[in-house]
Order: sequence, then C-alpha cells, then structure tokens
Amino acid sequence: MRTNRASLFARMVQDIKVLNANTDSEELQSLIDAALRTVRVERRARKQATILPPFPNPLN
Repeated sequence: MRTNRASLFARMVQDIKVLNANTDSEELQSLIDAALRTVRVERRARKQATILPPFPNPLN
C-alpha cells in the first residue's frame, strides 16, 4: 500500500515537473505565492469562525 502511494506521488511530481518545464521561474514562484496567500486567508477565516466571542458581562 505504501509503495503504491509513493509510486503515485513520484509520478505526480514528475508530471508536474514536465508541465512546468517551460514556465518562467519567476512566474511559477508568483503562482505559488498567490496560491499560498489564498490558502492562508481561507485558513485564518476558518480559524476565526471557530473562535467564540467572549461572554457578555451581565453587570454592564
């Protein structure tokens, strides 16, 4: 099972390398940076949605 996963992963990496072989390295880095920004924004939003607001103070 582990060998199949490793083999599949290695094949996927090789396919991605072939697809990106002619891509400008700065352009590729820009695409990666944009994707990371998107993921980080989504994660922060999800984390903020799970944080409960403080209880209201009944004495105020």
